[in-house]
Amino acid sequence: MVYFCEINKNDDGLYIVNFPDKPNVKTCGTSEEEAVLMAEDALNAIIETEVSHGIPFVAPKYKKGRPVSVNYGNSIAATTAQAAAGQAVPATAARGTEEAMPAVPAWSS
Repeated sequence: MVYFCEINKNDDGLYIVNFPDKPNVKTCGTSEEEAVLMAEDALNAIIETEVSHGIPFVAPKYKKGRPVSVNYGNSIAATTAQAAAGQAVPATAARGTEEAMPAVPAWSS
């Protein structure tokens, strides 16, 4: 799944990233490349947080700007979001999700 972001250079020379589909996600970098890396981290973190708090997943609609991919291989929540959006979950993502889920300790029940 891909979200698109807008990247603008401010007066201080920082590259500011905004996601029109995720207005609560903002980040920056000292170069455009660094800003994109920060955007990937921020996007994956917010999706992880939203899904873990039961916030309904809304598929992206904005299709302009710089594409930023959701990292399914490392994110249980991103895989859940992909499934919630009606998209097929790659077998590698599904395996990663199963492996990433820890066993519940016996003392916790």
